[in-house]
Amino acid sequence: LVDEALANKGKAMGMLGLLPAGTDLRAHIVSMYTHQAAGLYDPYTKTLYVADWMPAQAQAPILAHELVHALQDQHYDLVRFLDGVEDDSEAQAARQALIEGEALAVMLEYQLQEQGLPVTALGDLTTWVDVLVAQVRQSDPSIQTMPAFLVEWMLFPYTHGMMFVQAVRQERAWSGFDRLYEDPPRSTEQIMHPAKYLVDRDDPTPVQLGDLRSPLGPSWTKRDEDMVGEFAIAWLVRQHVDADTAAAASGGWDGDRYHFYEDRTTGARLLAWRSAWDSEEDAREFLAAWRLAMQVKFPQAKPVVDRATQWQTETGQVWLEQRGSAVLIIAADGELVLETLTGTLWQNAAGERTSR
Repeated sequence: LVDEALANKGKAMGMLGLLPAGTDLRAHIVSMYTHQAAGLYDPYTKTLYVADWMPAQAQAPILAHELVHALQDQHYDLVRFLDGVEDDSEAQAARQALIEGEALAVMLEYQLQEQGLPVTALGDLTTWVDVLVAQVRQSDPSIQTMPAFLVEWMLFPYTHGMMFVQAVRQERAWSGFDRLYEDPPRSTEQIMHPAKYLVDRDDPTPVQLGDLRSPLGPSWTKRDEDMVGEFAIAWLVRQHVDADTAAAASGGWDGDRYHFYEDRTTGARLLAWRSAWDSEEDAREFLAAWRLAMQVKFPQAKPVVDRATQWQTETGQVWLEQRGSAVLIIAADGELVLETLTGTLWQNAAGERTSR
């Protein structure tokens, strides 16, 4: 079941544009952890591992990192902490960022203890993050061939988690971290912008998509559903437009949900994705950037005659529509009449911004 779920997740991420079509998600994940893991704390068996082939000097900070995980588990039960959001990749990524960011910050403070410096003394970590991602990509041939998004997504808990914890440490001592585990961040947005958790809290707006299995027909099955989130949206748009445009287009994110369907008889696929935004202007800005990115990615893309919401690309049909502060995107590789599905997918959208 795990292998099947990962295969379906990989297909959905492919339709979103996060992964190349046909990517073996499970194989890449196994390869990443096999080649990069220098230490491990297993919360299921309560066992800590450190690679014995590394020099003793290098083992010490890794041991410090893994001991933090052991202490986290003793105090907060990491299995329950993560399994409670296993169907919500945004909340899970935020919690993993808290876990790994705290352990990495303690490890760095351990390394800096001779100078008596806290992690907050490191200043802006953006360059450090860029260097770390580049080093990981260059460290092993198997990782060099891994899809770029997958590398950055798997490093997100460490890179952005570290920056989030640094921001928290500027506000409170280590003893104040209990509150983060009692009421953890809920999205990559809050990890990327700590003020949206620490100062002006902005939890994701729940988005509920109508079920398409009835209008699609009995041969269609819903294979996957999840959230995309600000980090992935920013990455997607950034592949085809400049970084400032991508940051502005993703910055007003307020929540989203996608459903991925597959026809058991023909293999045809459909992905329906609705996102909520902080304002109508934010929704408009995102849709404009998405349309621009789509046209860069698919130079032959063109709107269907007299219907600016529906586009034909080299790989299939795309529906792009804004209503108020919400945006609906449908991608399909078959000959479906997408307009007949929109009514179901827009259900419940009107009250999403006012339900917070």
